[in-house]
Amino acid sequence: MIVASVMTDALPSNQERTFSAESMVRRRVTAASRLVTGISPAVLQAPQAFSSSLRVLLLMQGAPREVIFAGAPRSQALEELLAEWRRFDDGRALVLLLDGSTAWQAGLPLAEGRLPDPGAGGERATAYVCRGGTCQLPAREPEAFLARLGEGGWEVATAIDTARGQR
Repeated sequence: MIVASVMTDALPSNQERTFSAESMVRRRVTAASRLVTGISPAVLQAPQAFSSSLRVLLLMQGAPREVIFAGAPRSQALEELLAEWRRFDDGRALVLLLDGSTAWQAGLPLAEGRLPDPGAGGERATAYVCRGGTCQLPAREPEAFLARLGEGGWEVATAIDTARGQR
């Protein structure tokens, strides 16, 4: 009986184990962040050599961000949406342009239900602002697209941000 009491007291509770695991993860994330940050000059010189490190850095920053455009290439409606996007593009988002011209586009999970309407004849384009594969309501007008970007926490990128791939 005494042995059982000593053994039980020696084992950490579930709360202590959870706290310990969380603090271990925090320490590892901090260490990884320092490591990736420390190689910044080399990454800027040869980004292709650090694709795995850059992927880790992006994953550490949270859920991936995606912006999807559906419309006819070079149509006025699509160009208006793209012009607004260029102000926000800091190089960290997956940008997908769907024109419906190839069968492989329909097989992409992010493209499901978002291909352009072939009957619209290039008169209409749609933008979707997404995070981690979950998209906000579609935007067909530049003003609505800007509102979706704002709701998603996007900020206008500066030239320095774009060159560094950071905000």
